[in-house]
Formats: sequence, C-alpha cells, structure tokens
Amino acid sequence: MLVECFIYLGDLPRSAPETNEITKSTKKIKNIIFAIPAAAPAMPPKPNTAAIKAITKNVIVQRNIVFSLVIKFAHNN
Repeated sequence: MLVECFIYLGDLPRSAPETNEITKSTKKIKNIIFAIPAAAPAMPPKPNTAAIKAITKNVIVQRNIVFSLVIKFAHNN
C-alpha cells in the first residue's frame, strides 16, 4: 500500500545519506561560517584609526584632570 502511494505521487522515498556524509557536510558548512568573521579584522578600515583613538583618549584624560583640579580647588576654598 505504501509503495502504491509513492507511485501515485510520482516520487520514490530517498535513501538516507550515510552518517559520514552528513558529518562532512556539517563540518564544511561550519568552517565556512566561522572563516568569514575571522578574515574581517585582518585589514583595518582606515590606517589612522589607532591614532584617532589615542588622541580621543588623551583629550578625555585631560578633561578629567581639569575637572578633578576644579573640584579639588572648590573643596579647599
């Protein structure tokens, strides 16, 4: 009865792939997915990004020094 149903639909049940084939395809897909983000950080978007970050950091530190001096003098007076 089951075979007649597949003949009526025009399709035969496919045989299941072996476990080794499933494992290979799964590993291949996983390696492709994880290889994409690993390659991205190799090239910085702009070469002077590090310099800009350092300048910004120095400006923030200088502002904090000035702010702490103002607070220190305000408490002393």
